[in-house]
Amino acid sequence: MNQANHAAIDHWQTLLKEEEAAPCAAAWLALMSERVGDLAEAVLVLGPANVGPFRPLALWPPGQSACSRDLATACEQAMDLRLPVSRSAPQGAILVLPLLRERDVHGVVGLHFVTQAVPFHARGWVTWGMGWIFDRLLHPADHASQPLPERLLVFLNLMLSVLAVEKFADACQTAVTEAATQLGCDRVSLGFGERDQVRFVALSHAVEFARRIDLVHGLEAAMNEAADQGCTLTHIPAEATATAPQPARELAQLARRFDNRAIIATPFFVATDAYGVFLFEWAEDDLDPATRQMAEGIPPILGRVLLDKRAQQLPWRKKLRKHLGHALHRLFGPRHAGYKAFVLLTLLATLFFYQAVGLYRVSAHAALEGEIRRVIVAPYDGFIASAPVRAGHIVREGETLATLDDRDLRLEAARWISQEVQYQKQAHDAEAKHDLAQMQIATAQIRQATAQRNLLESSVQRAHVVAPFAGIITSGDLSQHLGGTVKKGQTLFEIAPLDSYRVVLEIAEADIADIREGEEGELVVTAMPGLPLPFTLSLVTPVANASEGHTSFRAEATLHQGESRLRPGMEGIAKVNIGTRRLIWIWTHHLFDWLRLQLWNWFGW
Repeated sequence: MNQANHAAIDHWQTLLKEEEAAPCAAAWLALMSERVGDLAEAVLVLGPANVGPFRPLALWPPGQSACSRDLATACEQAMDLRLPVSRSAPQGAILVLPLLRERDVHGVVGLHFVTQAVPFHARGWVTWGMGWIFDRLLHPADHASQPLPERLLVFLNLMLSVLAVEKFADACQTAVTEAATQLGCDRVSLGFGERDQVRFVALSHAVEFARRIDLVHGLEAAMNEAADQGCTLTHIPAEATATAPQPARELAQLARRFDNRAIIATPFFVATDAYGVFLFEWAEDDLDPATRQMAEGIPPILGRVLLDKRAQQLPWRKKLRKHLGHALHRLFGPRHAGYKAFVLLTLLATLFFYQAVGLYRVSAHAALEGEIRRVIVAPYDGFIASAPVRAGHIVREGETLATLDDRDLRLEAARWISQEVQYQKQAHDAEAKHDLAQMQIATAQIRQATAQRNLLESSVQRAHVVAPFAGIITSGDLSQHLGGTVKKGQTLFEIAPLDSYRVVLEIAEADIADIREGEEGELVVTAMPGLPLPFTLSLVTPVANASEGHTSFRAEATLHQGESRLRPGMEGIAKVNIGTRRLIWIWTHHLFDWLRLQLWNWFGW
């Protein structure tokens, strides 16, 4: 629990338990200052009713010896007029509310705000808090005259009766009827503020009141009078004096026109557009203090309940209009500098992003492949004699990659050489004997032996598998297979050049419509994130590849320049430059494309 909460608890304990007037007054003023807010100073002035002397009983902030001259002057004026005083001051605004009970003035509460206008909720908080002053400081006997549990029971019954009704109009009718029954009123009426005017809503013991237009106008005039002054107004002719001012002229006129002796109008406030007035009327004017306290205490409780019920049951159009009105008031009205700054920054950001353009680039997963990939196969069936290189080795052109065992080939070649010599001797003998047929046979056998010898010599030469060009071995490892057999045509190695690569891009299906051959871009591989490699798209294939639930299209690009550290198989991210677009479109077009697709899927449009 923070320090502010500890201080509030201490003030409440002082207000409830302290018997001395000064500590109670200081605690009450401190609590009121926390609720009202935006205060520069506050003062509570009390004294004997009407006659005085009136002296400051508590000041806020604590430690002050006296209030300012402007606030003191406003307090004296409010006591003389017995009316609320609201005015502008050189450094803020001033609000002074008199403490009136039965036409007697017991003091004033003065508030000096740091803002240029009095907050709308300030009057409501001070009006509700005045009950503590009368109960704890001015009339403790009245406080004890009716036990607190009994009054709380009346409040509880009224609240439960209102909450039990679902519809707002019925709840208002229940509230005024039950209040009239509990307080013994001849009539109780209720009105709510709409567009700076209080409009009549409900009348006790009467559902149909449209035919009493004169009564409705009189009730609304009295309610507006109480709402404008922001405090409880009473009209009791037996207590009126000839010299006292008449702040409740509309109440007096209502009493004369409809023969009621006592009227109390109590406003309740929640916000600038959420307030109302309860109007209590009695046929006699001998009201006991407990009834008056109930008439002043019921409206803040039932009014808040009814306002919440009305807000919940408003049509959506009115709710929207209400929220828009609040937003416009905060935007163009006084105060709320943070909200205004936020809206302004949002508007500027929106305008900036709508007008600002940037380079639209499509991202894609990419991998490096050699532009040429040569497959090296076994020239004949044989055995592996040696394999000095394997995948990853860089080789020169003509460098030996592997050697096959050629001993059997050499022996076979020697046999055919001897056969060739033998056939040549037979051809000479046939020639000497002039045996033409045998000579032709021997000559054919010589050609066969020569061909076999040449074939075997060629195979012996091919026993040394060499690199066709300088590059890197991308696959193949025979070092663990020495002495093993290989079949003719079996793949031994794959080799790719080091200075000629192509970039293979996997373009997402959502972006393939923006890709064109000839567009420029940059590649960043995982092994070298700080080195962008420019490229140009050379081929966009129309063949789709589905993998892991995603569909992509293959595109190929040519690097503008090589890099000695690049290797085939390296992967990274490629970005293809499409052109300039608005920034807001770049950031949101995928979302809107998805929404359009879903609308087509759900609704067909």
